[in-house]
Amino acid sequence: MLHLSTNGPLRMVFEHPWDYFHPKDSASGFLLLFQLCFHIAQGHIPPQIARVFGGACILVMTKPLGGIYPIVVRETLYPFTNHAFCFQFHEAFATHFSPHQFGVASKGGCETVIHNIKCTLNLHLDRVVLQLDVANTFNSVSNEVIFQELYAACGDIIQLIPFICAFYTFESPLFYSHHENDVVIIPSAMGTHQGDFLGEALFALAHFRALHSTTNHFPSCLFPSIPNDIHIIGHIFIISSTCEHF
Repeated sequence: MLHLSTNGPLRMVFEHPWDYFHPKDSASGFLLLFQLCFHIAQGHIPPQIARVFGGACILVMTKPLGGIYPIVVRETLYPFTNHAFCFQFHEAFATHFSPHQFGVASKGGCETVIHNIKCTLNLHLDRVVLQLDVANTFNSVSNEVIFQELYAACGDIIQLIPFICAFYTFESPLFYSHHENDVVIIPSAMGTHQGDFLGEALFALAHFRALHSTTNHFPSCLFPSIPNDIHIIGHIFIISSTCEHF
C-alpha cells in the first residue's frame, strides 16, 4: 500500500506547511492537510474533485525568436502530492530506467549525458552523435501507452496506478484568459500534464519500451538520454537505421 510520510526526504516537501502549523497539535490544520494529500495519493477522491485538482491556468509567454511558450500553473495540492511521489519513488525510478535514461531520478543527469558524449567522441574518433528532440514533448505520448507501461512495471512503481488513474482517465481542463473577463477552457486529453512533477517520469515510461528495444537491436551504439532528448552514439551507417525504431 502506498504510504506518505513527513519523515526522511519527504520532510522537504511538507516543510512550508509544517512551519505554518503546529504538527504536534492534532487539532492543527497540518494533519488535515496531510491526510487530504494522502487520500489524493491513494486516488480516493471523487472524479468531480479530481477534475478541479487536475485543472490548471495557462500563462502564455512569447519566445524571443517567435512563437509562444505556455506556462501551466496548477492547483497547489496536485503538484504538492506529486512532489512527494518524486521523493518516495526516487530509487524505484532510478532502478527502472537504468542504464540509458538520465533525466529521471538521476542527480546531475544532463551533465552526465554531456560528459558521456564528449568522452566517447574523444576516445572513438570514428563515432558520431545524433540527437533526437521530441517536438511538443509532453503532449506527444499516448495515455494508453503510459498505463500499459505502468501495469507492466515491476516493483514499487505499480503503486502509482490509483493516483494516475484518478487524474489521467479524463480530460484535464486548462483555463486561458485572453482578456480580463474572457476565459477559454482548453481540454488536455493526451500526454502528461505540464507542471506535473511526475510528468518526466510518465513520459519516460511511454518511451521506455522503444528505447530498450532499440538498444537491444544496436548493442554497438550508446544511448545516453533524458526524456525528451535521445542521443545515439555510434558509426554513422548504423545510426541511420536506429531512427526507424523510434
